[in-house]
Parts: sequence; C-alpha cells; structure tokens
Amino acid sequence: MVLPVAVKTTLTKSYSGWLKRNEFKVAIVNLDPGVRKLPYKPDFDIRSIFTLEELMIKYNLGPNGVFIKSSELLLENINLILSSRPFRDKFLTMC
Repeated sequence: MVLPVAVKTTLTKSYSGWLKRNEFKVAIVNLDPGVRKLPYKPDFDIRSIFTLEELMIKYNLGPNGVFIKSSELLLENINLILSSRPFRDKFLTMC
C-alpha cells in the first residue's frame, strides 16, 4: 500500500522530530523529486540532483515515464547519495 504524499510527509516530520528529541542519530532524506514544498529541512534532497520537471523536459516524458526514469536515476546515483554529508557525518561515526 502506498500512502498519500501528505501522510508520508507528516509522518517523516513527526517521526524524525521524535527521534531527534530522543537523541537518536537521524538523517532526513527526501527521495521524492516531484515534491514542491516540504514542512521540514531534509539532510539530503534528491532534488539537488534532479526534479521531475527537469526530467520531463530533458527526456520528453509524461507523468508515468518520468517516475520510471527518476527511479532509474536514483539507483544510478546511489553511491553519490550514500557518500553525501548526512550519511558520512551521522552514520560512519557509529561504527
């Protein structure tokens, strides 16, 4: 089951806030390249690499095709994502 965007966004904001208040190490990540506004500041935002609008123009894709392309690009960029600052700073020090 896929939750509506508003539910996932609210859950992310609330749960990450709870984790931080309870002194857990947490990196907030936005992997939705189509979101326009977030009620929290992510430590990593996929929109820094690409947005749905950019992909639609660049590859001449419609709404369905752009979601498939964004999933492919997410996988292609996984090393870049995991080597970014929030993951290095927050999780490599835990080992």
